[in-house]
Amino acid sequence: MTTNVATRKSKVAPLNKTIHIGSVLLALLALPRLRLFHLCYANERPRQPPEGYPVWPLWYVAFAMTFVRTAGGFFVLGLLLNVLTR
Repeated sequence: MTTNVATRKSKVAPLNKTIHIGSVLLALLALPRLRLFHLCYANERPRQPPEGYPVWPLWYVAFAMTFVRTAGGFFVLGLLLNVLTR
């Protein structure tokens, strides 16, 4: 017996198509860190490394990584909340 692929029913349950955008927007809590990031880029890099600054040649990278880490953490938390509330 042959069956047409188009008429065969799928055994996979359809995904819920609603998106809980509020939980993903949790990443907006990183906006205060973004403000600090922009203030760092608006000013010139110091000529000498500040005392105790561990990665001196990468002055701007350190500020960028703190923002990315914070925003990424909130984003992953929002995705987790999105999955748990489905």
